[in-house]
Amino acid sequence: MRGRKHTDETKEKIRIKNTLNPPRWKGDKASKSAGYVRARKLYPAPEGYEHHHLDGNPLNNSKENILITNRKKHMEVDGRLEKLKERIRAYNEQRRN
Repeated sequence: MRGRKHTDETKEKIRIKNTLNPPRWKGDKASKSAGYVRARKLYPAPEGYEHHHLDGNPLNNSKENILITNRKKHMEVDGRLEKLKERIRAYNEQRRN
């Protein structure tokens, strides 16, 4: 047997501590990517669709905050589509000159 043996009282204290605050729980310190991963697990989407957090907070994975949409619509909602179009226009303009 490895490690040391705990008394029943100590085992109960550890169990309660881990129940209230799990060892791997990061709470507010969770990364954005953790929020995105959690959203994909909670609300599966068909292939080719993405999850958009309506309030912009990837840690808020309430059902009301998640919009499942296609890539183009997601980019439109985020404002990334217009930025991409501007970059393409600037690139094409630069190539013409």
